[in-house]
Amino acid sequence: MITFLQAAPRSDFDEAWRNVIMGTEHTWCYMDPSKQPITNDILKVKFGFFQQAEDRSKSLLTSTLLSAADSSSSIVGVFNTLSWVRSGLVSVSAGQSKLFSSICDEKGKTILSQRLSTGELVFNATDIPALGSKNYFLKKKKIRTTGQLAQGNTLDNVIVRITIDPQTGDISSLTNEAYEFVDHQATSALNSFRYLHGDDSPDKASGTRNAKVSIKENGPLVATLLVESDAEGCNSLSREITIIAGQPQIEIKNIVDKQAVLKKEGIHFGFAFNIPGPTTRVDIPWGIMELEKDQLSAANRNWIAFQRWLDISNSERGITWCSLDAPVFETGDMTANILGAATNSPKWIRKIQPSATVYSWALNNHWHTNFPFSQEGKIQFRYRILPHNTKYDAASANRFGLEQAQPLIAASIKPDFKEKPFFDIKGSSDVIVSIFKTNNDGKALQLRLRSVSIKDEKVKLNWPGRKPLSMFISNSGDESVKEKVQEDVLVPAMGFVTLDVVW
Repeated sequence: MITFLQAAPRSDFDEAWRNVIMGTEHTWCYMDPSKQPITNDILKVKFGFFQQAEDRSKSLLTSTLLSAADSSSSIVGVFNTLSWVRSGLVSVSAGQSKLFSSICDEKGKTILSQRLSTGELVFNATDIPALGSKNYFLKKKKIRTTGQLAQGNTLDNVIVRITIDPQTGDISSLTNEAYEFVDHQATSALNSFRYLHGDDSPDKASGTRNAKVSIKENGPLVATLLVESDAEGCNSLSREITIIAGQPQIEIKNIVDKQAVLKKEGIHFGFAFNIPGPTTRVDIPWGIMELEKDQLSAANRNWIAFQRWLDISNSERGITWCSLDAPVFETGDMTANILGAATNSPKWIRKIQPSATVYSWALNNHWHTNFPFSQEGKIQFRYRILPHNTKYDAASANRFGLEQAQPLIAASIKPDFKEKPFFDIKGSSDVIVSIFKTNNDGKALQLRLRSVSIKDEKVKLNWPGRKPLSMFISNSGDESVKEKVQEDVLVPAMGFVTLDVVW
């Protein structure tokens, strides 16, 4: 929530970010595993940074909601941290919802909801204002609902239909508007587990064994198929595939119960899409990269890092794909099977050929840096797939990716809490807010607009709650020249504009 003239805990934000940076710093850990206890001591400190970052992040979220929160309330506030109106599935915890059976909106209309096997109550929140919130109300009245989205090894919400292969547990079919998005000629399907030893060739990778498909959730709003199987290098592998009524995306949650293996290994999840003549575009810091075309000649093409999404499309259709926990992917095949520096190795890819197959490189112990000598325990990997029977649209892909990274937030709130509309953007869906940072005294904030459009876009900034005293385009610390703006801002093609806003 944003309150006028309220100071932000900038030092707490800075410390949380410091821990993130220190955790990701390039640390040598296992160049020589025999040197103990120094390697374990290094990892203990390193993991401590990650834990501190998570703890501080959660604490900041809790303190942000503190002025509105009331754990005993039956009112659920749904908060949108993004700069456009959006809808999405919201979950109310088992503890908060256990005394209630239904939910209604601000007009008293009953909203379709469903009790999950975990005890959570889920519903679809609609049209949550940009950087704002909307209230829903838990009710004790029981509402009779009918309909199931799962049957056997199939999920179907009319928009998308998914079939699970009972032998492998992979997604063998994904259709949207009668088009099949799975490439049946490829060596993998969708969400195909692959385990690869060291620098073995991809054809030696192993898949799953003894797959068992069951229905975990099945109602008119949400359905989930659970696939349990054996897998090399793992105590077990579980994969959950979920669809939501009225929504075209597929949600995937894989949990690898990893064994501690000292020999070099890698786990990959394959996604082979049926998109002839594809172009792959990748969300990266400050931009969007088209594979091969926008890469430097010496860039790594065997494994590629990305931010929130990638899109594989041709002139007629495509998919937008998100990997929420594993930021590295391979294109075409499992090509991250190179050990050591491998100078001048023929395995290094010189040119990427168009492909609609991607592999998520989920796990490995190839490197001496940043990772323990072996990795074990339960590890979660989440993916999202949005099929679209239209050509690539940067705004749609970018918004979908951000919505997966920043889901709607639900919290029990006070009966008298009502958040006023604060800010929104009019003009172009290609332009979004990437930074909204209040300063220490609350009298100013920094606002950054990002555009994914290939042309300049003019947008209008709307402040329904309170109009700023002034707005200036930031000049990276150069205070000698300040360009004042009113409501209209021109954002350059594929660029940014940073504004200093004063109350």
